[in-house]
Amino acid sequence: MIRQSISLCFALLVAAPAHADAPAERIAFEFAGMRSSNGAVLCSVYQAEKAWLKSSYKQARAVITDKQATCVFDALPPGNYAVAVFHDENGNNKLDTNMFGAPKEGTGASNNARGKMSAPKWKDAKFDYTGAAIKQVITITY
Repeated sequence: MIRQSISLCFALLVAAPAHADAPAERIAFEFAGMRSSNGAVLCSVYQAEKAWLKSSYKQARAVITDKQATCVFDALPPGNYAVAVFHDENGNNKLDTNMFGAPKEGTGASNNARGKMSAPKWKDAKFDYTGAAIKQVITITY
C-alpha cells in the first residue's frame, strides 16, 4: 500500500527544470548510483510526517545525462522537509513494483534514509531547511 501511495504521488508530478548548482534559497539533490541514463528521476518534497509518502508539497523531474541528474526546489519556506525520489527508467511516471510490492526501479530519500523491508521513516529522511542553500547527494538503490 505504501508503494502504491508513492506511485500515486509521483504520477502527479509537474515537470521542473534540473540545475547543477544550488544558489541561495535552493535545495538541490544530486543522485549517485544510477544504473542507466534511461528515463528520469522523479522527486517529491514532503512538509510533514503525516503527509510523508502520501501527499507531496512540491515535485520536480530531473533529466538524466551520463547517469547523473539533479532535482532542484526553489523558494521553499524555512521548515522541516523530507524528499523521496525514484528512477523512472521506463518513463511511465510511476514507481514500478513486483508482485510483492517491492520497487523494480531505483529509489532514494533525503539523508539517504533507508527502510528495513519497508519505506524509509520520516524521522530518518527529514532535514531542517533554514532558507540557505542545501545540496545533498542521494544514493539510488535498486
